[in-house]
Amino acid sequence: MSPLGQQPSQPAGPRARGSDSTPHYCRSAAGMRPWVRCRISPDCEETVMECSACGTANAVAANFCANCGHRLKISTDTAGGGAERRQISVMFCDLVGSTPLSEQLDPEDLAAVILAYRSAVRDIATDLGGYVARYVGDGILIYFGYPHAQEDDAVRAVRAGLRIVQEIATLAQRLKLPVMSPLQSHIGIHTGLVVIGDIGSGPMVEHHGVVGETPNVAARIEKLAPPNNVLISGATYDLVAFHFRCIRLEPQRIEGISRTVDVYRVDEDVGRLVGLGAQAGDPTPLVDRTVELGLLRDGWIRARRRNGGLFVLYGEPGVGKSRLTRNLTAMATGDGGQTLFCYCSRENADSAFFPIVQMVRAEFGLGPADERDGAYRHLVEVLDDMAMPDDAVDVLAAFLPVPLPWGVEPPRLSPEGLRRRVLEVLTLWFYRRAEERPVLFVLEDLHWADASTLEWLELVSRNVMISKLMIVLTMRSESGHLLAPLSNVREIALERLPPEYMLQLCGHLTESRALPDSLRRQVVERSDGNPLFLEEQVKTIYETAGKTGLADVGDSDVHEPLDIPRSLRGLLTARLDRLTVGKTIAQIAAVIGREFPISVLSGVALLSNEQLSNGLRELTQSDIIYPSSTGAGTTYAFRHSLLHEAAYQIQLRSRRQDYHGQVARAYLSEAPRIVDTQPEIVAHHFERAGARESSARYWYLAGMRARAQSAYQEAASHFRKALRQLEALPTTPKSLRDEIHITVALGSTLIATHGYAAPEVRIVYDRASELAEKSGQTHELIASLNGVLAFLQVRGPLSEAFSLATRIVDLAKGTEDMVLIAGAYRRLGWCCFCYGRIAEGRQHLAHAAELYDPAKAKTYVDVHNADPGVLGSINVAWVEWFGGDVDRAREHSRRAREAARALGHPLSLAYALTMSAAVAQGLDDVEATQTFATEAIALATRNAFAYWRAWATTLQGWTMARKGQLEAGLETMLTGLRAYEETGAQLFKPYVLTLIADAYRMLGRNSEGLAFLDDAASCALHAEVRFYDAEILRIRGELIAVLGDPAEAERCYRQALELATSQGAGSLRARIEASLGSVRRRPTA
Repeated sequence: MSPLGQQPSQPAGPRARGSDSTPHYCRSAAGMRPWVRCRISPDCEETVMECSACGTANAVAANFCANCGHRLKISTDTAGGGAERRQISVMFCDLVGSTPLSEQLDPEDLAAVILAYRSAVRDIATDLGGYVARYVGDGILIYFGYPHAQEDDAVRAVRAGLRIVQEIATLAQRLKLPVMSPLQSHIGIHTGLVVIGDIGSGPMVEHHGVVGETPNVAARIEKLAPPNNVLISGATYDLVAFHFRCIRLEPQRIEGISRTVDVYRVDEDVGRLVGLGAQAGDPTPLVDRTVELGLLRDGWIRARRRNGGLFVLYGEPGVGKSRLTRNLTAMATGDGGQTLFCYCSRENADSAFFPIVQMVRAEFGLGPADERDGAYRHLVEVLDDMAMPDDAVDVLAAFLPVPLPWGVEPPRLSPEGLRRRVLEVLTLWFYRRAEERPVLFVLEDLHWADASTLEWLELVSRNVMISKLMIVLTMRSESGHLLAPLSNVREIALERLPPEYMLQLCGHLTESRALPDSLRRQVVERSDGNPLFLEEQVKTIYETAGKTGLADVGDSDVHEPLDIPRSLRGLLTARLDRLTVGKTIAQIAAVIGREFPISVLSGVALLSNEQLSNGLRELTQSDIIYPSSTGAGTTYAFRHSLLHEAAYQIQLRSRRQDYHGQVARAYLSEAPRIVDTQPEIVAHHFERAGARESSARYWYLAGMRARAQSAYQEAASHFRKALRQLEALPTTPKSLRDEIHITVALGSTLIATHGYAAPEVRIVYDRASELAEKSGQTHELIASLNGVLAFLQVRGPLSEAFSLATRIVDLAKGTEDMVLIAGAYRRLGWCCFCYGRIAEGRQHLAHAAELYDPAKAKTYVDVHNADPGVLGSINVAWVEWFGGDVDRAREHSRRAREAARALGHPLSLAYALTMSAAVAQGLDDVEATQTFATEAIALATRNAFAYWRAWATTLQGWTMARKGQLEAGLETMLTGLRAYEETGAQLFKPYVLTLIADAYRMLGRNSEGLAFLDDAASCALHAEVRFYDAEILRIRGELIAVLGDPAEAERCYRQALELATSQGAGSLRARIEASLGSVRRRPTA
């Protein structure tokens, strides 16, 4: 037992001063040859780890079998199953003069002193992330970097050492310990590779044991340290130099170590950042891509002849997609072509047009947040010689955005109008560039593209075959579904390289540098056909051994097996670990994103300008990053997404979380313009930082901005993320209101993309209503109930919708908010109309129009994503047509379209256009119906408005049938009907089924027409949609009359006439009277 009754991890006792009782640690894990005797202790014999799957002998430090890849189960008498290879900092701390104290003090008093000393050391060490491995008498062994690693473990170890010597020096006085003079301690610290964990098995197991020279060196350095001093090795100094003021001592010859060891005395903590070290590497040569490169070369030759194309390179990460595009780019540039480049990134996958904005800004010589006065003038100069439209500069200035000079007004376009114009101008600019000289456009990592970028690519791809434009996209293999909307796509799959080509590639990489054939074959086998994997392994070998360290090694030599990482991510991480200050910069930069502004980086990395510049230079020379833009708003980017991911994942979650918070705050203070245009960036960082309230706020702002830009899919994604953040917060009145607002915003966005009757819409608005009822806030409750009402009105039953609409009117009246009241009466009026109470509906709609004030409607539009004035006008238009006032119907239809266009609100415009087509259909105006339906389909397709696209498609089919294309028109109507049903909607289904039935009548397929009318009547009954019942009966009469039963036909007409009269449906009544007169004049058989 130890003096205080604690069982140590290995036999140990108080050490006599001057005796060599330092515990022995075998160095076998550091890479010595297998089956050789330990160089330190004659009693230690090394072993290897045998793979349980194939029996292959592997190095002690190996995690996976070099032969079969199986995870190694550590064999008996070696490292246990919990052991792993780590770089750690080891601290030895010793109490000075413990032997004299044992003579002076009673054993109980000595025990109290040692307990107090141990407790103080343990508290400081654990507070800084250290792990107290064992107590050896008055000596204490502490690991920094195990069991949980942090990138600044060496800094923590040294900082703990300084605090410990200060704490121990005052310990006796503070605790009134029974000693005659202050206690003193001394500390030694060394950093290096070890195998650490459970060593051995059975009764010989050593828990949390360590194997390697690192603890031996630390123990020897501690013996050299004077009282109240901390000494560190040169290896530790290299990692902490920016944090502490240190004094270099004479190199020391340490017993058992063949080389001298640099030693430093730590004088002061100066609180700076730290990094680790690496060397630059060469780019991967291109081998065995003759076929793929030939296809791309042919594509480029055709593009030069105005026969462009779109090519997609896909394959797994590291297979060579980027390398192939670099080769093609060099060829295109050599041919006098122009090259454009951009890439997508994971963190910006929900940022509309992100890669396109970055590319265009770079092409125009603008930084990511260029606010200089001359930016607009520079834009004018760039576009001046391209014969672009007059508004191109202002449109692109608004899109990028760049500040407008005094006196220049922004484009007077609605958000949707601006979006459409931006797409047009960008596409035109793209093709104009290709008219000057052929253009090669490369977009990397399409698998992370946002929806808006995909939309733009679809637009650009339409005419690529008749242009001097070649588009090359790269993406990972699993993302093929993204190609569906694109036109003229040529796919090229990149497979892994065969072994003979991997050997050829290895030869290129090791040219002029020796590499034993056995190691060369091992490297090729482990690379498994992945070129980047091979490149990184070769870099690791030469960076580890030194560029000439293997120069004299022959094939017959027995060489040490290098610790080559066994996965691509592991290789990239190991490469980053060898950086100096660049390591910290790479980690912070990786948290910011694949591309990172220097302004934000400097706001987080508390380095001097010189240190920051040195670190960026080191990363650039190591081929890890490159400057992606210079000048105002300089940015850098990681050369490969895998490098970015490795630099990010190497960090502990807690440190990443802290950095994310710092990055978010740095964006707010250093790059406010980026925050204004891309609030989702700040939201992402606050989310990763665990700042849920701030994250929810910025995700909400991002959603509102995306919705204002008609990027509805991105908006829905942002709103959902905001809600996820709020779910984890305790409920407060503020969080409740925030959740209601965001939920309502999500609901209105889902209405746009999924339709009013989608189940998701009901779920979201039910949740909002539940929250609003709890909050007691009337405005929030009305907003929530409006969503539920929209669902019930479109899906049914209408009796429930009518009851809810009445309640909403009562609630709105209590607010005295005229816009809310107008919206409530508009919904009630429309509900009455659809319910068949047409006269009552007209009255409510007229009252809503009287109350509506356009100047106060913006807040309503922001909340409900619809303008009550536009919707009310088009509702009135259809009601007036049903009532028989044709002129008023046309006038209100025109007003609704004009108001929607002026508002610039795409969802309101889709509503107005589709219902204008329905009004025109009722008026039997085929051309107008076609015009409105075609525009509505285009708008709905562009904005993913499934509901409006489906309804407009049925009306487009009706116009085709009326123009004589009966079969095609009928098929189009059926397509629209199926799409309408997929949204869950029932409201206009009886109407559409009746149009289809009439088309069957025109084709002479009367029985099929009757079947559709049966469906129409059944649907109307179930959903309680009554406004078209009279027309259903009239068309039934038409079909029955053709089938030869005029009496039954007349009965149908009379029922229809009675119903239309009672409902006040004057237009339907006129149709029915005409049909009734026709059947009376028809001769009987």
